[in-house]
Amino acid sequence: MTVANQVEIGPELQRLLDVLPPPRGVKADKAIAGYMTALAPFPLATIHEAIDRYLAAEFPSVSLKFYPRAPELASLCRLVSLKHAEEADRVRRAERLEAERRDIAEGEKLAVKTPEQKVRAAEIYQGFLDSLDGSKARERAERLARERAETRARYGMTDEVLAGVKDRPLPKGMKPLGYALPGVPLPPEKAAPGAKPKPDDFGGMP
Repeated sequence: MTVANQVEIGPELQRLLDVLPPPRGVKADKAIAGYMTALAPFPLATIHEAIDRYLAAEFPSVSLKFYPRAPELASLCRLVSLKHAEEADRVRRAERLEAERRDIAEGEKLAVKTPEQKVRAAEIYQGFLDSLDGSKARERAERLARERAETRARYGMTDEVLAGVKDRPLPKGMKPLGYALPGVPLPPEKAAPGAKPKPDDFGGMP
């Protein structure tokens, strides 16, 4: 709000001079500069309201025997400004609360879904859960692969070494893993050199 200029302040001061005498020892024509300085920060509407309320005896702490001195009139203007600021703050708070109430009401309306929307929301949520499960499975597979690689490196189990072990003939009398069960014949390529089939090699068959 624009502050008042001296041309606007003059008539407001005249309202006081018309109904009240000046304080003792104060000459209005010489004190006018002080009033102009004291009232310079305030808008015209604030000065006008302060003088109205003063003349209506709404400021009991200020004497009505004489018109108020410049600092007193400036204090009355500050009281009026503070009242307007508090009122504006109350209005802003009320508007903010009303806006929040409308937002909450609108959110409650949006929260009511149709059966089709609920089904779609469930599908999206399930897809999210499935993606989490897939991520965990990949993490588990990657962890096992790392552990397997670390174990092979620790014991020097290279691909060449493992291939040689698989193709190496078994010592006499030994059977490969998985062929020592009854009824599972020992394959010829896995048999030890010179070993003769035994009945238990064929599951007890002669």
